[in-house]
Amino acid sequence: DNANFFWNNSTNMLGIGTSTPTKPLYVYGDVSGGVARIHRKNAATTGALGTYDILGESAGNMVNGFGVAQTFSVADNGIGATTIGDIRALRNGADNTGLMSMIAYYNGDANSGMNFNLDGNNFNASLGTTTSVSTLTIYDGGDYPQLGLSAGAGLPQWTMANYNGNLSFATTTIS
Repeated sequence: DNANFFWNNSTNMLGIGTSTPTKPLYVYGDVSGGVARIHRKNAATTGALGTYDILGESAGNMVNGFGVAQTFSVADNGIGATTIGDIRALRNGADNTGLMSMIAYYNGDANSGMNFNLDGNNFNASLGTTTSVSTLTIYDGGDYPQLGLSAGAGLPQWTMANYNGNLSFATTTIS
């Protein structure tokens, strides 16, 4: 049935649930339980099961920053698909060393959004910047506290910030 399983021989694209695939494999479904599931089962009770593998292959000699990304998009009847975030695995320092990034886009731009990075080359983590200068680097790009500890809205919190090279600690109540 072409409405559920469609092969476009001229573009080499497979559509499942659509007759107009726009990617080599395009799965479409209008169900609340999800569109697809990749399920792997074995007898192991510890460790991570390799359920799927994403491979990005360079025809040349890869350099730092080369890698793969899984993007996340939303759409409604007023706009087409808009990317709102991604998870990336990039080469960092050596062919077998990586930087993992999780990025929430701002105004459709990955470079303007918030990112969290794990740097396998330097054993560092960073929030708000891709340049980690210590074991944990937190950067907000503005005059806001870089670290806040709170139990919730309406409750006191501790904040810490670096204002022009001066370390500041404060307490406040968040709304």
